[in-house]
Amino acid sequence: EPRKIGRAAFCPEHPNERATMWCTDCEVLCCRCCAESKHSNHSIQFPNVAATRARDEIQTALVDLKRVDDSLSQHYKEVLLRQRHVSVAERAAGDALTAITERVATAVREREAALRAEIDRHTTAWLAGLQQEAEHMSRCLA
Repeated sequence: EPRKIGRAAFCPEHPNERATMWCTDCEVLCCRCCAESKHSNHSIQFPNVAATRARDEIQTALVDLKRVDDSLSQHYKEVLLRQRHVSVAERAAGDALTAITERVATAVREREAALRAEIDRHTTAWLAGLQQEAEHMSRCLA
């Protein structure tokens, strides 16, 4: 880690040398001596060039993030709209199901009443027939 005196950074390997180079591979400030030895096979830049490049990359990333944010916001709005449509459709389906259930229940009650009336008519007719037959047998036995 370079030590700083005022705004100047000094090389950690050579404390009397200003860290005037940026090793992009190691992402450290170093002096010219380290750049030519320890970092000789690395990509070396002046710090202001590296800072400009980093700033440009950050700005590009921010533009991309803004585009993604806008897209996500639009998708979120669409999801909310669809959620509202689903809720409306769900309520309508529930209301329709309730109405159908009520109509079926009414039809079942009406059919039950009709069947009971039919049973009552048949029972009354059958009992009347039994009554006549009993009277006929009574006359025959008398």
